[in-house]
Amino acid sequence: MQTNLTTPETTPEYPCPFTHAEKLQLEQRINTQANSIGVLMAELKDAQAKIHHLRGQNACLRHWLKLLEVQE
Repeated sequence: MQTNLTTPETTPEYPCPFTHAEKLQLEQRINTQANSIGVLMAELKDAQAKIHHLRGQNACLRHWLKLLEVQE
């Protein structure tokens, strides 16, 4: 996700309060944070997949445990 604060979207009544350098710095900070969020989202998706896999294994083990209890 890229943010571009350098695009002029101001009007004479509401001039932009930031200098060009400040806009670039803010833009960089926003993009860095957006990239961090993207990494965290990928890690979350991976963790959710692992949880789903472990739940499946747990269900399988419970099934086999019940079968073993019946045989005893």
